[in-house]
Amino acid sequence: MGLREVLSWLKNQQFGTILLEVDAQVITAAVVWNAEDMTEFGLLIEDCKDLMNDASVRSLVWVNRCFSFTVWSIMPESICSSF
Repeated sequence: MGLREVLSWLKNQQFGTILLEVDAQVITAAVVWNAEDMTEFGLLIEDCKDLMNDASVRSLVWVNRCFSFTVWSIMPESICSSF
């Protein structure tokens, strides 16, 4: 659900081409995998794929949470509080 909300927001912002990094490996694999899945999860993934196209997201990449936490922990407090 979080990815769908982010993609919806990005679509409305009209950014250029986007590379999106996420720390949800299962979600990333499901988006990259082109199999048809008619479960609720699969339909959510299809919705995300459609939003990715609409928002000009050209790549979805999984990043290890340990590394993304390191980036957040070294950011200045003023930047972190804006998120």
